[in-house]
Parts: sequence; structure tokens; C-alpha cells
Amino acid sequence: MKGSDQLDEVSRSRVQQVVGGMAFLVVAAALAGFAACAKPASAQTLPTVTIGKAVDTIPFTAVDVAEAQGYFKQNGVKVQEELVNGSSAASAAMLGGSLQFTCEAANPLMLARSHGVPIMAVAAFDDGVGLQVLVSNKWLEKHPVPANATFKQKMADLNGAILGEVGTTEQSFFGILRSWAGLPPSTGYKVEKIDSLAAVALAIQRGIVDISIQSPPHSFELTQKGFVKDFADHTNVEQFNNVAYDILTTTSSYADANPEIVKSVATAVAQALDFIRAHPEEVLALEQAHFSKLDKAVLQQSLAFIPFSKHGMQSQKGWDSAVALAQQTGLIKGVASAPEGVYWTNKYIDQSKLHP
Repeated sequence: MKGSDQLDEVSRSRVQQVVGGMAFLVVAAALAGFAACAKPASAQTLPTVTIGKAVDTIPFTAVDVAEAQGYFKQNGVKVQEELVNGSSAASAAMLGGSLQFTCEAANPLMLARSHGVPIMAVAAFDDGVGLQVLVSNKWLEKHPVPANATFKQKMADLNGAILGEVGTTEQSFFGILRSWAGLPPSTGYKVEKIDSLAAVALAIQRGIVDISIQSPPHSFELTQKGFVKDFADHTNVEQFNNVAYDILTTTSSYADANPEIVKSVATAVAQALDFIRAHPEEVLALEQAHFSKLDKAVLQQSLAFIPFSKHGMQSQKGWDSAVALAQQTGLIKGVASAPEGVYWTNKYIDQSKLHP
């Protein structure tokens, strides 16, 4: 099935981020020699760094909020943004020197480190899985689910449905949900390989697929248009809460060589996250300007749905949960833990500049 331009590309799936590109990552790491790439703070009044976004998604607009509120300049750094096609490409660009920071997900970081690439998280955008299991209304019309159905009953009622899969993550997460419901994780439903989320949306409309796993704002656009219902997410799946998910990363070597710049960027992002939590209406106006093709209600729902991290802080518990989920999906092998100071750190966030 070919992709469609019907749905905006700014809402491409987060679930595609961990698929492919690791060989490119490792080669880039070798070529770069893990060297620091940006000019030192002493070389100019405001050092300039580039932050790459693996995708243009709601949590990562904390970077835009930090820019709009002047937090980067207040902390002594000038920031440029670049939209990159996926986490692997973003991390490779960071290692190659064209990016100094990347907005990505925890799974790609773990995947990179399992290949010996020393990337670390210096701030958290949120602390929960932002995925939603969407079921087409056409399927639900033929297979109604009782309002008081248990989670196990709801998942069992999807037996025989067709899952639209763009990358391997969709089936992995759907399999986890089925196993938690006591159902076989890889049987009892069908999988249709589709080449883009826009094509998935079209397939749902035409009744070709019944289930899709996506994240805001794309997911809320589909629900608003009446194509799907949100079947499961972090609001009713407890295991999706308090999990390291969307993160700001840099290389360990860059952080060691440029601690003040990393501190400036991480602190500015933390300030932006606190602003998002405290001033949702002002942030909504910024989001409307950024995602100009999306409906206000979709953006409002998306902002309310994301569990933005307080102070941008990470926790060992959150990373332990991320490791456990990654192990269950089977996407990450050879990662038994994500220790503080190696995979992640809070030390670059200046908490004296944050509101209580």
C-alpha cells in the first residue's frame, strides 16, 4: 500500500524510531571518534549548538517552548533545531558532529549502547509511554465491546482483528498487552505490513486494518475524525506509567568536554517543561503556531495526554521500567540495566533555576 498525503507528516509515528540504522550508527561513531564537535563556550559570547528531533512530536516541542520563552539565551547558549528522519539517523548525525543533542526515545538509546555507542540522556521530556492502541470504529461496530469489560475481555474481543504494522514495535507492544491479558502474544490476530502511518490511516478508513498503535497528535486526529477509538494507553495500562520514554541525549564525550553547554541546554529544557506544566493555554497557542495544520482540539488533547516530566528529571525506577518493557518487546537484547551516570544523569540540570 502506498503512502498518502492525507495526514500531515509532522505526526509520523514514534514507534518507527527503533527500527533499523544501527550499522550506520556504529560506523558514524567510529568515524567521529566520539569527538566533541561544537565550539567551546570561550570561543564566542553565546556558543551555538544544534538539537536534532528524531520526529516532530508533542513532547519534543519543549525545545520550541524553551526557544520561545528565551530560556536558552538566558542560560548562555544559542540553539538551532533540525528535524532528522528517525532516532538512528539523529544519533549518527550527533556522533558525526552536525548535531550536539538529540530528542529521541529511550529504546534507541539502549539499542545504541548495546552496540557500544556512548550516548546518554541528560533530561527527560516525559515519564510515561505515549503510545495509544487505536481500534477502528468499523471493527467495533461489528464486534461491540461492553462498557464494563475487563482489560482481558477487551483484548480478547480483538481476536481475529488485523494490526497495521509500519515497524516491528507495533506488534511487540500489542503482544505485550495480550500477554498481560493472559492471551498468546503473537497469535490470535493478523498483521498487515504497511509502509507509512498515512497509509495506515487510509487502511483504517477502508476497513483493511482494524488496529493501529500510534502517539499524539496523530492518534487524536484519527479519533477526532471518527475513524478509531482509543482502546488502551497509559491512562488505563499502569505499566506504561513512570517509564523513561522521551529523552534529550548527547554523547558522553561531548558532555565531558562541554559540561557548561550541556548544563545550559538541559536546564533550559527543564525550565520549558515546567512552563508547559504550569501554563497549558500559553503553550497551546505556541503549539497551534508550530502545528498549524492540526485542529486546536487535537493539540489540546495531545498536551493533556503527555505526562510531561517535572523539572526534566529522570529516575532509576523509570529507567528500570524502560529496560523491563524493552526486554519484553524483544527489541533490545543484551541490556540488563540502565545505570545512572552511564545511560542517564540529572547532574546537568541546574535545579536552583527551577520553580519548586
